Amino acid sequence: MGDINPEAYNFRQVFVVLLGAAAVAGAIELFSGCSTASQPPPPNYAEVVAPEPTPTAPRITGTMILAEQPKEVQDAIQHYREGAWPTYRNAHGMLVPYTERMDPIAINCAPNYHVDIYLLPGETATGVAAGDAERWMIGLSTDPTRIGQAVVYVKCKDTNLNGDASIFTTAGRTYPLLLRSKARSSLRWVRFYDPDTILAQMRAADAAPAETPEADPISPPPGTKLDVAYDISGARVAWRPVRTFGDGTHVWIEMPKMSSPVRPILLGDNGSQINYRVRGQYFETDSLFDKAALVADNQKVFIQRSAR
Repeated sequence: MGDINPEAYNFRQVFVVLLGAAAVAGAIELFSGCSTASQPPPPNYAEVVAPEPTPTAPRITGTMILAEQPKEVQDAIQHYREGAWPTYRNAHGMLVPYTERMDPIAINCAPNYHVDIYLLPGETATGVAAGDAERWMIGLSTDPTRIGQAVVYVKCKDTNLNGDASIFTTAGRTYPLLLRSKARSSLRWVRFYDPDTILAQMRAADAAPAETPEADPISPPPGTKLDVAYDISGARVAWRPVRTFGDGTHVWIEMPKMSSPVRPILLGDNGSQINYRVRGQYFETDSLFDKAALVADNQKVFIQRSAR
């Protein structure tokens, strides 16, 4: 073996020692991080107490209510007036305006066929009065394609019959019918629209005051300072708090953003439950504590006041 350079040998020893010290320091930091989590500095108090904006439903207007009606009804409301509401007809049916003093509706029937009379949404028949109940069959059914849509059907037993009937409904409406039987008739259905009710709903919607967002029931005391003197340890779960801090009266626990937020139980120093309210991403307790545990699904996360 050749001669050993003492200076090079000493340099290698120092280098090895430094590497070992760095490795030990990294391991200590790693293991210490498993017990407690370091926290970022506390946010602004205004950032904490400001509730997250909640989407507000669009205001319902008269135009929106009218837009939900069939095209014929929209045409009647826009181009006609009270006392002149039109009846719309096609090959097999008719759309009739309901009014409190409406004239009897002519129902032409043919033997072996029935005419379906659709009541307005939300109402059903409470009774039917027919002048000739023997030769005219009038009954109540429902339309299987429209859940809850009440239908009164009318059938005749012979031709050249004339009669009348009235349908009474749960909404207090009365539909007068003028019944006529013919050898042939293409009429298969009758529907109604109530222009007075639609107009009343439109006016009420336009006159309703705009909704104002509710004020936050908790207002921040001026000049409040936050203290981030809490350590977080325990289970590494998805709902583990991000950070915890106090304002001298309450404790704020910032939770992670989750698609399905978890509402764990908060137990205090003596195991009793601590009340808290949800403020956006934060749990705000009603009181201070030195040590607490968040418990959910048999998992526990501990929050302890730090000595620092």
